Amino acid sequence: TKKINLVILTTILFVLLAFFAIPAMKVGIWQVLSSVIPHVIIIFLAILFRKFSDSIRLEQEKQSLILQNTTSELALLKMQLSPHFLFNTLNNIDYLVGNDTEKASGSISKLGAILRYMIYDAKAEKISLSKELKHIEDYIELVRLRTSDKNYLNYKVSGQASHLKIAPMLFLPLIENAYKYSSTKEGENIIDIDIEITGNNLHFVISNEYDSTVISD
Repeated sequence: TKKINLVILTTILFVLLAFFAIPAMKVGIWQVLSSVIPHVIIIFLAILFRKFSDSIRLEQEKQSLILQNTTSELALLKMQLSPHFLFNTLNNIDYLVGNDTEKASGSISKLGAILRYMIYDAKAEKISLSKELKHIEDYIELVRLRTSDKNYLNYKVSGQASHLKIAPMLFLPLIENAYKYSSTKEGENIIDIDIEITGNNLHFVISNEYDSTVISD
């Protein structure tokens, strides 16, 4: 592009010089220059405008690519939610049906809410953070069905979330992976989740105990 612009500019200047060379010999060089200079200024401004418009277009294309990449990353993150979560949860609910019908009923309700969330709400670009936190809490309760210790997973939220919006299903895959790759499915304080909301900022921290010598798929 730079070479093409340089060739065009050189050609235009050459044509102008050739066009005004003959009049310059008749009426004087200064009179001709006074006529040529406005044309040169117009051409220079046109080139500047073209470069400016090109830079704006390139920036818009860059931002569009960044947005597309972010959208793809969010979609991939949502797809990472393991189907084993559903199977394991149903197995746990099946066990509760014969031992604790009230808890089984509540678990079915939470599972239904999570599935509706995955199918419908997750299609939205953003949802309220308070709604997202509610789904996280339901999800955590279903995860706890798969553990034998009440304090296996610790969950804490601080701050006000009512005024914020967030892309849906950002955190559920992280919680599922924290459980999936934990070194043990029993014990206390194996998984810690801390969500801190300060103004318009959200700080999400999740940690788990894991065996670094074991590589899982």
